[in-house]
Amino acid sequence: MQLKITAIDLKKNQLTFEGPAGNKKVVSVEKPEVQQRLKDLKVGQSVLVTYTDILQVSTAHEG
Repeated sequence: MQLKITAIDLKKNQLTFEGPAGNKKVVSVEKPEVQQRLKDLKVGQSVLVTYTDILQVSTAHEG
């Protein structure tokens, strides 16, 4: 998905993206190797983003 960077917070390792419909999303960058590359990005730059949600499910047995 092609998104535009609208804000970069290097202290919090967060990027804010704006989508084609104008919706905004703040994303925390967790991988250290990617955090180091944040300084190379610019507000207004268009980037290709792959975003995935991770769902973890746990079960507990009563008894």
